[in-house]
Amino acid sequence: MGYWENTAYIATGNSALIADHIVCLSESEGMLHIPRPPQRERVLVESMQYQTALENNMWALAVFPGSPGWTVIKTAPLDLLGEISPATNRIRFVDLCTALQAPGFILNIYDGSSGAVLVETDGTGKQALSGHAYPHDPLSFYGTPMSEEYLEIQFRYLTDLQSLIDHSHYPGSEYTDYEKLSSQVATTLGGLNSSYCDNLTSVDTLISHKPLSANDGIDIYFKWPSLDRQEYPRMGSWEEFIEWKKNKAHVQAK
Repeated sequence: MGYWENTAYIATGNSALIADHIVCLSESEGMLHIPRPPQRERVLVESMQYQTALENNMWALAVFPGSPGWTVIKTAPLDLLGEISPATNRIRFVDLCTALQAPGFILNIYDGSSGAVLVETDGTGKQALSGHAYPHDPLSFYGTPMSEEYLEIQFRYLTDLQSLIDHSHYPGSEYTDYEKLSSQVATTLGGLNSSYCDNLTSVDTLISHKPLSANDGIDIYFKWPSLDRQEYPRMGSWEEFIEWKKNKAHVQAK
């Protein structure tokens, strides 16, 4: 498996206010805000890493200061903020930034150079998506339409950040080295917490319920009250997981 990244950046330095709005928006979907659960050991295949928000009984978010005027958010499930909220029928991140009246973006990188999606909003409810949504439908990102006109990611609201993309092209190419871009964005906007912009914060710290070590970071956990969403069973190998997915797809196709 290649390099994966799912990181949200909001152009405001008020991490506590962002955390408060996350609680409000998640509770509007029926999620229950809970204290950090007891620490646990990861299993081979984690629902909070590989399934969508509505397929998980628990959500977790890490909110921490970045460079001056910026806040970073990491989530589990990984695309939690990029998915559409059934409460509003809008992208959760757009709802969050609109409530804050602050622009922001999510940088999603899938399996190294195979695909990337940039979700951007101006803080007033407008949104712009660019890239191609591998491993999803290339022209649909969790139900939000994508455009062939913007198959390469680009900033259309936060245009001052476009140089980060322009300086991340492969040598002699117009195509972006997404791993390099992710590193440049984290270094530029993550400040003293740039190392926590890595997905390890999501797939290790949050999924394992470890204390968040980021400077002045806030971790937030929610659970689905009925706990009736179907999550992955415990599996001992990737082969077992692949077979389980095949069987599930076969049942759903009937």
